[in-house]
Amino acid sequence: MSQSCVEYKENAALRRHSMWSSLAVDHLLGILIGSALLLHAESVCLWILTFASVITNELLRSGCVWLMGVPAGFKSNTELAGVLGVISIYAIQIWPTLWILIDFLFIYFIKGLGLLGILFGATIPAALITDMVSLATLQLFTGQSQSCIPGKYKL
Repeated sequence: MSQSCVEYKENAALRRHSMWSSLAVDHLLGILIGSALLLHAESVCLWILTFASVITNELLRSGCVWLMGVPAGFKSNTELAGVLGVISIYAIQIWPTLWILIDFLFIYFIKGLGLLGILFGATIPAALITDMVSLATLQLFTGQSQSCIPGKYKL
């Protein structure tokens, strides 16, 4: 069924106005979020660093120590569990050390996100944050891809 010329023009105008309103809302949200990040960059950095420290120190380490014990009787080799647990705790300890090293650069990253939000809208900083989280958790993705047997599982 063909559309009339008037219906086609109405649909095209509706799509155009929808696109422009989406861009305007994106830019307004970017200005709001970016200016909030620029004004409160120190407190945002402190909150993120505290959150990362709590997750690393309390959640990951306590979970690793718990797994080195006897969780529900699933483990049969306590020596191997102890060695793997110590290796895991050492690997977990690397992250707070890296956070200390990038602590002075982190405020510039937050201010850069705020500036990008003001200039380009909210989607650019959101995409950059997702890319940074993907980069920070890259070891999880590489561990998953190496555990697959080639030829047996298809991706």
